[in-house]
Order: sequence, then structure tokens, then C-alpha cells
Amino acid sequence: MKSKTPTSSPSDEGRFAYEGLDRVIHERARLSVLTSLITNPKGLIFNDLKQLCSLTDGNLSRHLRVLETERTKIAADASYRSPIGVLERLAGDEVFLSLPGGLAAPEKRLRATNVSALVARFVAREYGGDRVAAVRESAARVGRILGASRRTSWPPSERRAFERMSLVAALIGDLARWPIGARRALVAVMRAKGGRSEMRYARQLDGHRRLRRSLEALTSA
Repeated sequence: MKSKTPTSSPSDEGRFAYEGLDRVIHERARLSVLTSLITNPKGLIFNDLKQLCSLTDGNLSRHLRVLETERTKIAADASYRSPIGVLERLAGDEVFLSLPGGLAAPEKRLRATNVSALVARFVAREYGGDRVAAVRESAARVGRILGASRRTSWPPSERRAFERMSLVAALIGDLARWPIGARRALVAVMRAKGGRSEMRYARQLDGHRRLRRSLEALTSA
């Protein structure tokens, strides 16, 4: 029985070893960033991408800047290869990356940092900065409005997520007048935040248009 002739040449040896990979693309964090963007073709805002990749603001900004800079250089010269020094470049600004077919201006989308600022002011104004009391009372009130009174049967992670997100829901003045379907969808978003899949949560959150419109109105007021 003849042995199978190798299809690779000596020059192919180690081609896919770590040392032979493109460090710009295959570095773990940047590969995570690209995977997140590919699976969200409409684009992602900075803070959502940060959560999906479990990166800090500074780390994600640095990786996005590297990718954007390299994309520009490769577009100009297909033979271009990145020098090691470019991997150490730092960036201090928020960077948005969209794939073809995504939003034309993702930087105009709702930012989590703006919502966080609203929550902080709400807690300071209504509860004198007592976040524990704010969470307790907001969760109870929002739970009644959304019909989520049986939370004790939920997994602990989902209960905690609901309590934290109740501070956001409490900002919405007309929440009680939302259609029942929109309220149920909001409960699903809040529970998904405590689930195992951050991607599932991100998609449900992005798909809840009424919630997004309400928060955009609050942050732009």
C-alpha cells in the first residue's frame, strides 16, 4: 500500500504555527473583536463590543486602532505586512468599526456610558446616592409594571441582572403604558443579561427598538 504523498512543500513547514501567524489578526483579543463584528453585521457600539470581548476601554481602543490602521494600509498596498511596533500603539479615543452593510454612522448610536450617567444622577437625586436602596425599590416597582413578580424561581444570575437593569428601566416614565408585548420583551432582555450567552443578550437588546428609542430620548434631553 502506497503512502499518501504530502501536499505541502518544505517551505510550508510551520506555516500555521503561532510564529507564522499574522499577529495583527490572530492576536487573541483582536481575533475576538473581529469575530464579534463578523457575527453582528449591522455593527456594534464601543461598549457592547467591549462586553462581548471582555476587554477594558483602553484595551479595546488600542486593538481597534491597530485594526483600523492596518486596514487602511492594506487597502493602499496589498503586499503590506505589519511591523511589530504597530502592535504597541496606544489610543485614547473611542473607535467604531463597521462591516460592509452595517450602519453608516455607528458613533451616533446609543452609548452605554450615557445611560450609566443617567442612572448615577437618578440614584443621587432620588436616593441620596444609596444604590442598594435604589436597586431594591426600582426592582420592586419595575417588576410590578413588567409583570415579573415570580422572580424567585429564576436562576440567581437572572435575578441579579434584572435588579441591576431595573435602574435603567426605572428611568422610563411611560413604561407602564408600553404594550404588553414590549414589556415582556424587556423582561426577556433583562433575563438574557444574566444568561450564559452575552451574544444572545446583545442581540435581544439591539432588537428592542422601543427600549432604544426611550433611552435615546432620555440621553438627548
